[in-house]
Amino acid sequence: MPDGWSISAEWIVPVASRPIRRGVLRGRGAVIEQVGPAGEVAPAKKHADLGRVAVLPGLVNAHTHLELTHLRGKLPQQRPMTQWLSVLIRQRPSPARQRQSVAGGVAEALATGTTTVADISFNHRSAAALAKTPIRAVAFAEVTGIGPLAGNLSTSPPSRETLSDRCSSIPSAVS
Repeated sequence: MPDGWSISAEWIVPVASRPIRRGVLRGRGAVIEQVGPAGEVAPAKKHADLGRVAVLPGLVNAHTHLELTHLRGKLPQQRPMTQWLSVLIRQRPSPARQRQSVAGGVAEALATGTTTVADISFNHRSAAALAKTPIRAVAFAEVTGIGPLAGNLSTSPPSRETLSDRCSSIPSAVS
């Protein structure tokens, strides 16, 4: 059986217990098998000492709009919601730009420790883009009364069945 891998760090922050000072995390493949203080968990042959850092579980961002990553700094600040939405709608990306925006947002998330996202999409395209990335994701369709899934909600509020029918064509992206 292969020896696996291990890392050590000034702090290891497990999910189910208190932080461990001068800890070792040991695993095989993508599975963590053992976590504990140095001296109690032997390092593997393939070992990396990360030094004065804290190792913690991946972060979860439970409300993202990754298709809008490319609009950072381009939307009005401190405006009424209706004005902000009006500018946002005019700047919605093309399908290709939306895929690039999702990929860019995923790259940023992973680079900063986020390993799981719940993404809300205006037109359901982010689900397919997310499925091509290494991040864990759930994709939601945004139904606000504007956009392709809404129809004409301002004159006739939809029934639950109507919304269900409109959303049935959306591919699910759970990875």
